[in-house]
Amino acid sequence: MRKTTCLVVMLLLVTYCLASVKPMSKESKKKTFEITINGGYNLFSGTRSGVDVPVDLFTGDWSPFFGEGYNTFNWLNLAGHLDSVVGKPVLEQKNGAAVGIKVGANITPNFQIELFFNYVMAAMQFTDEAWSTYNKVVADDVSAMQLFHFNPVKTENSVQSSGKSMQFGLNLNVNLMAKGKFIPYLSLGAFVSKFSSPPSISYELTQGTGATATYKLVIDYTPRTSIGFGGGLGGKLFFSDAIGLKIEFRANLVPFKIDQNVTTTFAETASYFTDFTNTSKVAVTEKINQVMLGASLGLFYTF
Repeated sequence: MRKTTCLVVMLLLVTYCLASVKPMSKESKKKTFEITINGGYNLFSGTRSGVDVPVDLFTGDWSPFFGEGYNTFNWLNLAGHLDSVVGKPVLEQKNGAAVGIKVGANITPNFQIELFFNYVMAAMQFTDEAWSTYNKVVADDVSAMQLFHFNPVKTENSVQSSGKSMQFGLNLNVNLMAKGKFIPYLSLGAFVSKFSSPPSISYELTQGTGATATYKLVIDYTPRTSIGFGGGLGGKLFFSDAIGLKIEFRANLVPFKIDQNVTTTFAETASYFTDFTNTSKVAVTEKINQVMLGASLGLFYTF
């Protein structure tokens, strides 16, 4: 929120300075192009579902300490299962600020085609329930190994929340008034959205001294590029013939998919450890039907 406040203040200061420029003559040529630098804030909501879950995901040996696999290992005190989070939709998107640029071409006094780019600083995160489950399972696994005097060493490189997205798209803007100091408009558009750097789980347990065995679990995500649609209502306030302030409110539908990858590895320095096969597969494709509500404020220049 602090970043958004600073951005708005900067835009207002720049607008004040540029507004003091002497207006262009009324005899100036018709303005054909428009450039807007904008910033805003987005609210996210939606539904999650899991599709394409492999039937052989839980076979009893995919993860010796973190999941179904320790059934084969025959712990006397079984640690907690990861069935509720592995192969399930457990990601959600946080609200966040956005910055962007728009380049428009005025076809007629009432119609404008606009190309835009948005950089959305809204991270994905594991749900609190999923995050608690991951940490509890690892703690239980460490306790179980200690019970058998295996002297476990835990290494963790998990990240609960991270990521950002970029949007490239095209809008059709319809001015509700052809001219005036304040021009309201309707906007409809479509865009390509790409999310990057999603959160991940990475746990590693090493047992033994001298001769050791290391078990590792990694759950990470591969986002897929998606296509979104949306529209909104905005207004342009002119301070001169060429410079003004633009405010816009939009609602976008962004249905996208993200693959949950599960990788388990086993490494040993002596052959007497119980062996497990390394596993790597897509555990689920998480489908998110997301609605993004946003408000933005921008400085525009026409020429």
